[in-house]
Amino acid sequence: MTVYEGRREFRALERAARRGGLSKRRVREYLPYRMLEVEVAANAVYAWATREIVARRVGEHAADGPTYAEAIRLETQALRYRAHDKLMLAFLESEVFEGGV
Repeated sequence: MTVYEGRREFRALERAARRGGLSKRRVREYLPYRMLEVEVAANAVYAWATREIVARRVGEHAADGPTYAEAIRLETQALRYRAHDKLMLAFLESEVFEGGV
């Protein structure tokens, strides 16, 4: 799934990586770029998973839009709390995750 193509913050980090001496082919090795890539992908997964979880609950889809929106927000926070460190560790080397870089 592509969740970042063409976004302004990615283009800015590509430029920074190039100014830092990385070739166009190695831009994705630039640590801030990789961290943003993981963050954006994780947010897309959390949004999808939250909609699925809340949709399966009975009564959450009542006509009360603010209640549904709050249920989505709370469930997204709960998912992020439970899974974010595992996702970061899965996509970043342990040295990066633990602050060695």
